Order: sequence, then C-alpha cells, then structure tokens
Amino acid sequence: MYGNDRAMPSARALAAQVLVRVQRDRAFAAAALEAELARAVQLDARDRGLATELTYGTLRVLPWLEAELARFAPRGLGKLDPAVRAHLFVAAYQLAFTRVPAFAAVNEAVLAVHTLRGERLAAFANAVLRKVATRAGTLGDADRDEALALSVPAWLRDALASALTPEGARAFVLAGKEPPPIVLRVEDANARDAWVRTLAEAVPDARFAAGTVSPLAITVRGAGNPQKLPGGREGAWAIQEEGSQLAALALGAREGETVLDACAGRGNKTAVLARAVGARGAVDACDALPVKLDRLREELAGLGLHPRATFPVDW
Repeated sequence: MYGNDRAMPSARALAAQVLVRVQRDRAFAAAALEAELARAVQLDARDRGLATELTYGTLRVLPWLEAELARFAPRGLGKLDPAVRAHLFVAAYQLAFTRVPAFAAVNEAVLAVHTLRGERLAAFANAVLRKVATRAGTLGDADRDEALALSVPAWLRDALASALTPEGARAFVLAGKEPPPIVLRVEDANARDAWVRTLAEAVPDARFAAGTVSPLAITVRGAGNPQKLPGGREGAWAIQEEGSQLAALALGAREGETVLDACAGRGNKTAVLARAVGARGAVDACDALPVKLDRLREELAGLGLHPRATFPVDW
C-alpha cells in the first residue's frame, strides 16, 4: 500500500491506508489512524500532522469528493479497488481543500496507483486528477462550504434542521471546517491550571488552554504527538475529547454509587465514572466489541482504575 518501500510511508499514503481500512473493513477512523501512525515511526511531527488532516479532511467531505471524481470517470469509480479509490480521494481532497501544490498531490497519487495496479490505471488516475485539479482552481469558499454541507447524510441534515432550524443546522455543519484541537483530560481538576502552565513551558510554540465546558479539559493545538507531552506516561492526564468528558460528567455519578456504562468503547467515559464513584463504588462496562473492552481494561489499569466487570454486549 505504501509503494516500493513499506518502511518509509508518506503522509498521503498513510491517509489512504486509513481510508481503505475505514471503507473496506469498517474500522473506526481514529483507531485505524492511531495504529498506522504507531507503525510509521519515521514520520516527523509535520508529516504526522499532515496525515491526520488528510485522513479526517477526506472523510469529512467524502461524498462530495466521490461525486467530483465521478464527473471525469465515464465508467464511474465503483469497479476500482479500495486502495486505488483511496489514493484518488486523498489527492482530490488536497486539490480542492488544501494549499498542497497540485503537482505534488497528483504525482504521488499516480505513482501509488502505478505501483499498486500498473500503467493503465495510473494513466486513468492521472487524467482524472488533472481534470479535478483544473476544476478545483475555480472553487471559492462558498463552494467548499457547500461541499461540506452536501457531505452530511440526508437523515442527519433533516434531524439537525428539525432541532436547530435550517440556518442553525448549516452553521453547525460548517463549524466542522476547522480541525478540532486535541483535548486532554486531567485526572485532578484542581491541578488543571498548573498543568496548562507546565505544558506551555514544555512546548512554547504550542497553544494550551483550559476547556470551556469540562473542568477536566485542556485543549492543545500545535504540540505534535501528545503522547510525548509531560504527564501522560505518569497518568496525570489522558486524551479525551471535551464532549465525551462532559457526557460522563453530566451523569452526576457520586462517591459509592454503582454505574453501568452501556457503550463504553475504549474506556474514556468509564474512567471519568470510575474516578467519580471512587473505591467504594463500582462501574460495569459494556461494548459490542470485546477488543475494545481489552483496551479499556489496559487504559484504566494505567490510571490505577478498574471496572468491576466488563461484558461484550450490544445494547
């Protein structure tokens, strides 16, 4: 998938590999990206950031990208294998939504397709992507906003419009243009401000700030690999988006209570709940995938926490 040298993947090839796993294997994007980045130890912080942006950006507007590519593929894209499609999607995203030079996006995708499937499909990819590049040069901000809006599934658009009004729904969707920050969850809310200062001193070029809705949250921008920040290995904080933190906190679990986490995933919310109920309480965790429960137990053990029991159940 990475070309002739699997030991040296590029950011673009890595993003394409994640797309393959998401589309073909129905993998979760975050978990697949994390696994690919862990293997790609040679990538520097800049390329890791690019791979992350290409992965999530492509997925964010995937229906629109597929329609754009289909404009210039008379027989459609349906018969192409997942790897070729993935490279086309990643290249088209760069052409339409980033400042990556068109020649770089097109050339690497064509080379990857040539390595994977030979000269004929490489020529096809080159012809299609050059036409996409020409059209991308005519797109303005309003066109990109429309691409994002059109990529939201119809059922979700309708639900958002019903809840927020059509104008509110569009504003909600367009807020997704900006990549969200990485968010840390501190284990001690009283220590949050001190950790903001410590992290800012450790990485002066990055931006650290207290979260806006969770008393445990620290937002992080521009710090590179968060696993290398002070405090992570010592269990002072874990990575968890602020909305997920708030969902667990909103339950209002108290010392000594017993709680069921019916959709535990890899255990971020479970950890918040376990900390809230304390040693006298208990948290049972359920998820449809046993592998996630294995990860949950590992993650909680690293924080000195333990679920009372775990159950592979699809609620």
